[in-house]
Amino acid sequence: MSKITKIYLAQLCHENENQFQNKCFPLAIGYIAAHLEQVFKGRIEVDLFKSPTSFNTALKTSRPDIVMLSSYMWNENLTCEFASNIKQKYPDTLIVLGGPNISIVADKRKEFLLNNPSIDLMVNGDGEFVAEEIVEFFIETKSIKDAKRRGFPYTCAVENSEYHIGPEDGEHRLGMAKDKTSMDEFPSPYLMGLFDKFFKDGESPLLETNRGCPFTCTYCQQGGKYFQKVRQFPPGRFRDELNYIAEKIQELNVDITMIEMTDPNFGMFKRDEEICRYIRECQDRYDFPQFVGSSTGKNRADTIIKNTSLLKEGSIFLRSSMQSLNMDALRAVKRQNIDLKAYRDIQQDMENKNLESNADMMLGFPNETMESHCEGILTLIDTGTKEFAQYQTIILKGTEFEKEEYQREHGIETKERPIPECFREYKILGKKRKVIETERIIVKTSSMTFAEYLECRRLHLIVMLFHNSRLLDMVYEYMISYNFQRSDIIKKIMESNNNTFLNIIDGYTKETCGELFESIDQMFDVDDLTNYTHNKIFRYMAIAFFLNREVIVEVIKEALLDLMTSEHEEAIGEMCEILFKRIISPKKPPKKKTIFINNEKLIRVFGQKVCLEPTSHQMSSIRMLGKIYKSEDDIINKLIYHLRPKNTVLKIGYNDE
Repeated sequence: MSKITKIYLAQLCHENENQFQNKCFPLAIGYIAAHLEQVFKGRIEVDLFKSPTSFNTALKTSRPDIVMLSSYMWNENLTCEFASNIKQKYPDTLIVLGGPNISIVADKRKEFLLNNPSIDLMVNGDGEFVAEEIVEFFIETKSIKDAKRRGFPYTCAVENSEYHIGPEDGEHRLGMAKDKTSMDEFPSPYLMGLFDKFFKDGESPLLETNRGCPFTCTYCQQGGKYFQKVRQFPPGRFRDELNYIAEKIQELNVDITMIEMTDPNFGMFKRDEEICRYIRECQDRYDFPQFVGSSTGKNRADTIIKNTSLLKEGSIFLRSSMQSLNMDALRAVKRQNIDLKAYRDIQQDMENKNLESNADMMLGFPNETMESHCEGILTLIDTGTKEFAQYQTIILKGTEFEKEEYQREHGIETKERPIPECFREYKILGKKRKVIETERIIVKTSSMTFAEYLECRRLHLIVMLFHNSRLLDMVYEYMISYNFQRSDIIKKIMESNNNTFLNIIDGYTKETCGELFESIDQMFDVDDLTNYTHNKIFRYMAIAFFLNREVIVEVIKEALLDLMTSEHEEAIGEMCEILFKRIISPKKPPKKKTIFINNEKLIRVFGQKVCLEPTSHQMSSIRMLGKIYKSEDDIINKLIYHLRPKNTVLKIGYNDE
């Protein structure tokens, strides 16, 4: 009887006290494992890992024949450390690296392999069929040297300083190969039970209904030609996966309330109507998922709204990836946005249907100025956009942005920044290793100075505190009833001279500068990196809301009194008392509150009473995170990062809403 080939697949995530930085199922390795299990049934033994601790334990007790590692921006260095130590202990183990965090520049891929000689093969793009060919070849030959020279599709390797590159064509991609054009037969890791062990972690299941993106954005890893063709899994498969997940959650009695969709343009296609119907059926039957995380489509807004309106109210955010309103900046990144008037109409339609929207805005695009970036955010606030993801533009591997000629053309300067919760000292196969993950962000361009970059970051914090939290929802309604724009109060807050508030803003700006480094090597010289490995904007949101909520409400009151006439003073005072009660306490379970209104101006807008209450998703998130983050430092540095801004205030309703 032939020997069973042992294969370990690892999509490692930084962990602290058994809690992970990335709180999702490791879907990528699940797909590869499911395909390999189907093809090599009885010939291989497969195990999946997300936890570095569990992976280390397995490696100490048993030698794998093949290790396949999935590389992301947030785990690359951890992955490489494991690869190095595995190769030292088990030199005959074939080590394969895949994932999205791989350069599109051939010379950079070669440089990476020379710097990481423990990695035998590096795979770019879809991994299922390539993994099949690699496993088949290695089972037969047991030769790492021959595997490096073999030239598998979409792979590269260095053998004796020779660089070997495999063919790159659609014949070797899932849903595109001539003899395997259908996605129907591709197995599900959920339905095969490969993910059962991950439910106990209480994290979010990832689900995918299609692959590929028709857009060409130069900052995105899916903006290249490789990803242009969109391939779709059958909807019935998604229905079966979702029901399996819901039943498993009930069986194991775990506190999981949401799913994450990995589709880059969820809801944009006609067939997504069927997907959304399946989600709604599951919600009605199992009360799951209570929340659906997704990156919704970049256009076809009417289709997206129609499809996602099928879900339970409030269970999905619609992400409008505007990125910028500056046409010169958009042209530089090969992106075309929806017309602003159409976007405004869509926001109104969404509000009428009780749907919430999230607009992605990015800081650091070529040709973007401080004025155009800030004005873009304020303009979108006035359209009714509920929340902003205010991203730093990161130089991602696999994008046009990483090309040196592109950076020179646009005067791009970058700094290295630690990724939140991606730092720890690990013991890997008996050896202690300090591991830090970083991201390379744009802090200066030919159209924006570093000082202007910092001014934009100050606005980001203000928007996070007052707008993204939904703290101003009631204020906006009152202002609009008197013909003010939403952005009017944001502008007033930007001009605030409240000393305590300015100290919070200045502290954030100082720490923003302090977390920027010229290189990762500088970080290893810092005695204590703890303060550099949490998200600064969420940290200062916690400082403001949990330690200074009186100040935050006072700033709102001062801004309103400055904006409106004295006849509104009494209404503003009573409204601010309500705002104060909306902010949750991290140490007390939030409770429903009914508040009766006295001021006649407020009664005309809102009715006789206001109801404040937590949502079920908010309650489950607070319960889960309360078990994890108990110390004052953890509450300030980490809680809101995972809780998310929307959950920092109680839901507000008027009269009997």
